[in-house]
Amino acid sequence: MNSDENIKLTGELDESIIDEIIDDDLDEAYSEIISQSTVHDRFQFESKFDFDLNIYKNQEKNKKYFVDFYFFIPKNIGINSETYPREAFYSNLTNYLRIRTPEIFRWDTKDINSWTLYWSDKYFKISFSTKKRQKLAEIVIYEVRLFGCFINTHLKKIENMFFNLFFKNENKHNIEKKLKIIDHKIEDLYLIINKYREKYSKKINENMILMEDEVKKVFIVTDEFISYRLEFILVKILQKMKDKNITHFNIYQNIEEILLKEFNYRLASNFINFEDSKNTSLPEIYYFRIGVLKKYILEVLYLQSEIVKKEKVYRNIIAATGAGLAATWAVMTDIQRVKMINDSGDAGIRLFLLFVIGISAYIFKDRIKEISKEYFNQKLKKYIPDFEKKIFYDYIDIEGEIKKKLIAISSEFMRYLNKENIPPEIIYIRDLGARKDIDPEKNEVVINYSKKINFDSDCLKDSENKINFIRDISRFDINEFLNKLDDPDKILRYFDPKKGVIIREAPKVYHINAVIKYKIEHEKNDGTKSYNIEFERIRIIFNKRGIVRIENVLSRGEIKYKE
Repeated sequence: MNSDENIKLTGELDESIIDEIIDDDLDEAYSEIISQSTVHDRFQFESKFDFDLNIYKNQEKNKKYFVDFYFFIPKNIGINSETYPREAFYSNLTNYLRIRTPEIFRWDTKDINSWTLYWSDKYFKISFSTKKRQKLAEIVIYEVRLFGCFINTHLKKIENMFFNLFFKNENKHNIEKKLKIIDHKIEDLYLIINKYREKYSKKINENMILMEDEVKKVFIVTDEFISYRLEFILVKILQKMKDKNITHFNIYQNIEEILLKEFNYRLASNFINFEDSKNTSLPEIYYFRIGVLKKYILEVLYLQSEIVKKEKVYRNIIAATGAGLAATWAVMTDIQRVKMINDSGDAGIRLFLLFVIGISAYIFKDRIKEISKEYFNQKLKKYIPDFEKKIFYDYIDIEGEIKKKLIAISSEFMRYLNKENIPPEIIYIRDLGARKDIDPEKNEVVINYSKKINFDSDCLKDSENKINFIRDISRFDINEFLNKLDDPDKILRYFDPKKGVIIREAPKVYHINAVIKYKIEHEKNDGTKSYNIEFERIRIIFNKRGIVRIENVLSRGEIKYKE
């Protein structure tokens, strides 16, 4: 493949998603929500939520997740409902939903030779029948990309298993024992990779199979992606073993041998290699290339969503209600006018009253309409989502066709809150650790961003497309928060008894405190409901140049209750 052909793989997924490596599909114990907030780049922070969808654990009928963010923003930053409306908030928010890598490529380590890609094998067998081949092309592309995700996931499991040896301070005997296990896992996985190359990549490179260009591309590109990821993980393990001076174990020599084989394989396959390269732009080309490859492979795990805007519907309902009240007023005044006309009193007074009532009816009809619209909008907007998303999942059915199923509906809204509208438990958590003597009254603007995800329990129970975990990735850009900030470096002067007057630079930073409320609704088969509620608090520290760091003030689950 030439470089131009390689680079133009896909443009369907946002560029920022290329950094989302599958590093979460691990065999570790999961709670119902796993959360993580990190700095994504200088201007964006990222929150990830893993939702456990396994409704069989407690024999549940249904499960709903609610995530509420409460952002406490200092007023001197200049963010309020006038300078930063709802539309600006959503333009700075990016959401992705994806599944964990499906375990559809399980293998028996005692019989790896029988391992295969089911639909790819069928495709290869009918390669001379163009019509039949084209019918299977889409499913083969889907299957091979899933295989790339599968290999990458198991590489990450190996990496995590290895590095946990040192985080947990294992003794020498346990380290030696677990290194042997890791060595076997690497060997087994490498056998699968070579099986893939022998059964598919080799035949394609030697033009032994008739196939569509897109199918050919997915096999070669997935092979290249696997090679880069394999080298990346194994080099990290090798370097750590050097640092720990444990290079005498067999795993070290075995990894070196695999890396040498991979180097030669990439050389023969015209993939990127770094040996004695005089091309100074090669690292740039490599990182761009690996980003494009990750986009292409990972895209298969991301759920499709369709926005259902309901704001117009709600506005029309409220407007119709206002119009109805105004019409009621008009009818009542008309009835009164008719009664007065039929009265036998003084004609002049009746004419004057009819004139007053007519003008009043005209004036108040329009005002009732407008005031009622404002009133109902204010009262109901906290219950009305800004928009809803229908979430779809693509899967392979038993007939080998890619089907799309609606698995969830997500509702979101963003509101500015007055102090009296903030829940007491949120205020309590916000004030934890505060010094009342220097900050008796916080001068903050509060934004509440809420998300509710209602999963389709019947779809999740379907063994044909079973999904156990969904990851929600939310990234928020703070660029508009930086406009009115002071310079990030200030001059600090103080007196030192030994050195006299000291002048030095001091950083000028700002804090946004965020309290996150997690609520999980469990609905039993008998219709009873229960709720698990947990809280978390983070602090986003930033300056004029962007985000400095994120601090975890209160870990999720330290404060929790059931209702």
